[in-house]
Parts: sequence; structure tokens; C-alpha cells
Amino acid sequence: MAILPLVDDRLVHGQVLLFWRRHWQIDKILVANDAVAMDELRKSALRLIIPPALSCEIVTVAQAATRLAAGTAETRTLLLLASPVDAWDILKRGAALKHVNVANLSARPGAKKLTPHLYVTQEERWALDRLSQSGVAVTAKQLPHSSDAFEAGVPNIAQ
Repeated sequence: MAILPLVDDRLVHGQVLLFWRRHWQIDKILVANDAVAMDELRKSALRLIIPPALSCEIVTVAQAATRLAAGTAETRTLLLLASPVDAWDILKRGAALKHVNVANLSARPGAKKLTPHLYVTQEERWALDRLSQSGVAVTAKQLPHSSDAFEAGVPNIAQ
């Protein structure tokens, strides 16, 4: 079983389906997001853009953590998360995450620029630090062929 965690607040979109899917040769997308898992309209919209040959499941963060901790995820599963806080939650619930890539976190109120494609809140920055301190390799690649914006470590939040 290979779990490939990707943090992108847009969740399922073209870059995920075209670039990350091919690069990691995934068989399944597991979207772990509480708000989407409880919203039938949003779930339906996400499922519409998934190619029929690709399996997709949309669950809460707690449900994803339980499955991952039990080792019940299928082979080559792309774990899509909207926030590094969700990645930290999954890790502390017992799932073994060795690597987390943060591809995109959009500008929004309360978030500060970390890199050109990452704007983080204090809570998200805290979660990135906790992940790293727990031995999780945290990278920031917008696309598979992009350079890692965290290559020298997670930068400080711009003031």
C-alpha cells in the first residue's frame, strides 16, 4: 500500500488529475475533508471531474485516519487534504505518514505568504512544524517537476 499525501486547498482539479496522478501512477483518490464529506452537492461536483477509470472516495478526516491507521487503503492512493492541519490530525490519530507535499494554499483572510503558492495561517504553520518535528518529510512542490520551496526547511511567515 502506498499513501501519497498532497495538501491542496482546491482538492480535485486539473493539476491533480493530469500531473500528480500520472507522476505517482495512482489508482485511487481519497479526499479527506470534513466539510466536503458532509455536503452531497460538493461531493457530487468533485466526483463529476474524476475520470471513470479512477476510484474516488470522499470521507471525513477522522474516517481517513482510521482507514490509514488500520492499513486498509488501497495500493497507490492519493490522499488529498485541504490543509496541513488535517495532515497533522491524521498523523496524530495513528496513521503512518512519511511524506506530505503541500502543493497549494490560496491567499485568504488571516493567511500570510510563505511562498508564491502557499499562504498559511498560524495554525497551518504550527501543523507544518509539528509534522516536520515528527519525522514527516514536508515538501512544497506545486507540480511534480517543480523545485521544492521547502528544500532548505519551512520558511518563516512573511510579515
